[in-house]
Amino acid sequence: TGDWSSDVCSSDLYDFFSKHVYEGGGHLTIGIPNLEPSKTTSYEFGIDHAMGTYAAFAFTAYYKSIKDYVNVASIPASPNSYSTYFNQDRAIAKGLEFEMKLKPYKRFAAIMNYTLSWANGTGSSAQSNDRVAWTGSEPPKITTPLVFDRRHHFSGIVKYSFAENDGPKLGGVS
Repeated sequence: TGDWSSDVCSSDLYDFFSKHVYEGGGHLTIGIPNLEPSKTTSYEFGIDHAMGTYAAFAFTAYYKSIKDYVNVASIPASPNSYSTYFNQDRAIAKGLEFEMKLKPYKRFAAIMNYTLSWANGTGSSAQSNDRVAWTGSEPPKITTPLVFDRRHHFSGIVKYSFAENDGPKLGGVS
């Protein structure tokens, strides 16, 4: 019958699984219900300091470790192998954040932020090793930058406030 979802509905799961293993013809990933939740440990340290009446400075350092991250791995079987999910990946994100705030002074205000961060791991998502599992290769053992790794990030906002009756007029209204 047409697509695999109708096969699952019209027969039990064993028949569906057996058909795809014995007939082959594609890469099959089977979900498992007893995965453990990922374990996250994170630390953060920050300092906020006012510098006079109109300025403030903030510094934050953080570290986050994720273990038992879910990813897919190949299971050798005869006649065709298949894939399933395991708690096998790990990731570490760490960084420093600097922020400077200038409170409104003579109509100007500003916020400037710079973040230096690293995000390394063995897989960015549950499907990142899908091709590795499909080819039957070994999953990565060393950590590399993850897809959401943004080493340098700078952002800023500058605000100018108009006083009453300032600014352009449109049809006599300001």
